[in-house]
Amino acid sequence: ISVEGNEVYSDEELMKSITLTPGSVLDITKIQSNISSIADNYWNNGYVQNTIDIRENRNEENNTIDYTVVIGEKGQARVEEVIIRGLTKTKEYVLTRELSIKAGDIFSKQKYIQSAQNLFNTGLLTDVVPSINYGTQPNSLVVISTVTEGNQMNIGFGATFGGNVEGFPVSGFLSWEDGNVGGTGRDLNISTE
Repeated sequence: ISVEGNEVYSDEELMKSITLTPGSVLDITKIQSNISSIADNYWNNGYVQNTIDIRENRNEENNTIDYTVVIGEKGQARVEEVIIRGLTKTKEYVLTRELSIKAGDIFSKQKYIQSAQNLFNTGLLTDVVPSINYGTQPNSLVVISTVTEGNQMNIGFGATFGGNVEGFPVSGFLSWEDGNVGGTGRDLNISTE
C-alpha cells in the first residue's frame, strides 16, 4: 500500500496507520480498515472534504496486488454550530456541557463520536442520533444531535400486612425519585416508611 497526493501529512505519518505488511495474504477487510485509518488521520483534524480514491494494480505473474491511496486534500472544516434537538424536559446546557466538540473548534471525528457517547452516558437519554450538515460558511459544519429523553421519574408505594397475637399490624412505604429535577440533571430522592 502506498499513498500519493498527500501534503498535510508525510508518507511516513500515513504509513503508521498501515498494519498489513508486504507479502501478507490478501484480506480485503484489513485493506479497507487500513485505508479507513488513513482517512481518520484527516477526519480527526478537520479535513472532512478530502477525496480518497484507491487504485489497484494486479500483478498476475507474482500473484500480488499493490494499492495506491490517492488523496485529494481540501481545507480544514470548523464547527459553525452545535445543535441538540428533541429535548422536552432537560435544559440544553445540561447536555451542552457534556460535548467534547464545540462551535469554533476544528472538526474532529474522534471528538464527534466522544460527544455522542458522553450524551448517552448522562443516563437521561435513551437514544442519541448524531449527524453532520454543511454550515452557511465555506468549510464549516453544523453538528446535530437528535436525542430521545428517557424515563426520569419513578414513584413507588406499597403496604405490608401481617398478623400476630396482639393484632394485625400494617406497614407501608412511599418513595419518589426524580433523576432530572427541573431539567437540570440533578437527582432527588424522597422516601418514607
